[in-house]
Amino acid sequence: MNRERLADEAPSWLAMETFAAHAKSVMLVRWIESILDAIEQDHGEPDNWEALYLTYAVGALVESQYVAALKFTGMSLADPAIHPRPRLPTDGPGPVSLTELRAAVALIKAGPSAAWGPAMVGTKRRVPYGAGTATRFAGTICAW
Repeated sequence: MNRERLADEAPSWLAMETFAAHAKSVMLVRWIESILDAIEQDHGEPDNWEALYLTYAVGALVESQYVAALKFTGMSLADPAIHPRPRLPTDGPGPVSLTELRAAVALIKAGPSAAWGPAMVGTKRRVPYGAGTATRFAGTICAW
């Protein structure tokens, strides 16, 4: 995986400040999808480091925290030979798979009503409902 090329594709947070929220989300989702494609081509599943920070990035996108999403996505590209592996709690959630990350990104692309109850859309506090990826993903983010 060419981490330098993927890092160069990152949107600038200064440039992002001039765009509307939807445009910021679209730019970040495209960048995350290109990283997921590279992971799939390189080694199939994200390692713990990549999964941890991509999970954080998706969670930040859900909460419209675009600068945090940008930072977490960039951290997922850190070369594992240079940076130590994160210390994950032994009683924490299991690893997040590439399929789960893609499903979470698809929910973000589908819009707020796909992942959040209709009564919660547009409110400050959004709570995921239902079984499946959105609930598991929200639980994973909270557990870390």
